[in-house]
Amino acid sequence: MNNSVIHKLIAAAAAGALCMSLLSFSATAEETKQTSEVMQLGDVTAYLVEAPDFDSDGEEEDPCSGAFRVTESLGGSGDALLEQCRGIEWGYSYLSEFPEPAIAKNIYSELYKFSVALWNNPNDITGDTAYYTDLDDQIWKEKKVLAIVKPTVSVTASRDMSKMISKVYYLFRHDHPEFYYCGMSILSYTNGQIAIALEDNGYLKGTKRAEYQYAVKNYLKNSATLTHNDYTRTDYQNSLELYKLVMNGMSYARVDGQSSEEPFAHNILGGIIEKSGVCESYSKIYSLLLNYHGIDNVYVAGEAKNEAHAWNLIKLDDGLFYYADPTWDDTGSNNGNYNTYFAKCTATFRKDHIPYDPSMKLGTFLYELPEIGPSDFDPNGNYRSTNHRLIDFDKSGSISNRDIKTLQQLIVQSDYYISYFDINNDHKVNNRDLKELQRLITGIKS
Repeated sequence: MNNSVIHKLIAAAAAGALCMSLLSFSATAEETKQTSEVMQLGDVTAYLVEAPDFDSDGEEEDPCSGAFRVTESLGGSGDALLEQCRGIEWGYSYLSEFPEPAIAKNIYSELYKFSVALWNNPNDITGDTAYYTDLDDQIWKEKKVLAIVKPTVSVTASRDMSKMISKVYYLFRHDHPEFYYCGMSILSYTNGQIAIALEDNGYLKGTKRAEYQYAVKNYLKNSATLTHNDYTRTDYQNSLELYKLVMNGMSYARVDGQSSEEPFAHNILGGIIEKSGVCESYSKIYSLLLNYHGIDNVYVAGEAKNEAHAWNLIKLDDGLFYYADPTWDDTGSNNGNYNTYFAKCTATFRKDHIPYDPSMKLGTFLYELPEIGPSDFDPNGNYRSTNHRLIDFDKSGSISNRDIKTLQQLIVQSDYYISYFDINNDHKVNNRDLKELQRLITGIKS
């Protein structure tokens, strides 16, 4: 996948508190006669807003004037957990299909940089208030803003640009469930900027974010006891164990009989901290776990029984993707048999699940989905794990004979056991692992 643009961008946390004096052109309602229309993208509500007004000198005001600016440099995210949680970024790959892919990928990259910067920043931050007019009722409204993110490439302001950037944000949230503070409501400007609405005041507090992130790290760390990151277990087996973990650790969140609208119920904090959430929380936690354990997956939004719903695609041991719905399999009375909606093909799953698609039907949108297995996955097939990342020892991004050389050097230089390099799981790192690695590489190339 071509995501080298993102991988060259990181965020450095600010030494002091982040200054979020965003939207300087919208300090008061009188100063900003902005109008908007509402665009619904699955679970994201985007308010399409015109570009900033010009100031008295004829220059366009900088909406990030005084705001925290992200430092750009080479490398990764600067956080080992975030790097491990970075999946295949299926949404980013689909941006190549957009009318202006360079702009779309640039704003995606800026969203990632901001999100990492906030994750790494230990300090309290401040927000601001953005004003706008909703065209539905012509009433002035306001939103508390967590951050504004803008492209670093030239953008021609237009309503179509605002719509496209809304889609970019929507797909970014699908790819990155770890950034729980990227919420469900944004102001999408015609010049490509995105103002992320604040959903929880706790997101502004450094100590609160640290508490949330500590819980997330522990949750992921503890999940390692359920999986075996070697070639003695299939991806099917590991995926099923993680599937059960999600369902056994949470329940569906309802308020007065209706699905909860609390922010936590729609992000990973629902099941990890509050132990309850709606379908989005179930699916995003499952996606986070799969990413962490190196199992390729895609977040899916759509409809089920004529209601908005979310589920997952997981890549299993035959190299194809299969559907899984942890929300619908969490019946509470199935005695551990979580297979009704797990590892299913299109014919089985789409009897009651309809994914959104790129055609924007009924105001919805989703990327093209990857190739899905022709029939339900057979767990009794003769499979070995297809998780190539586990044997990419030289970190080149592909599997080759260089990985054999890396393992060979480790065997020669090391006289102690390192489980990561124990490919055949015999609790030794020796020439047998070299032979197994050679066999795997030959199989991959064939």
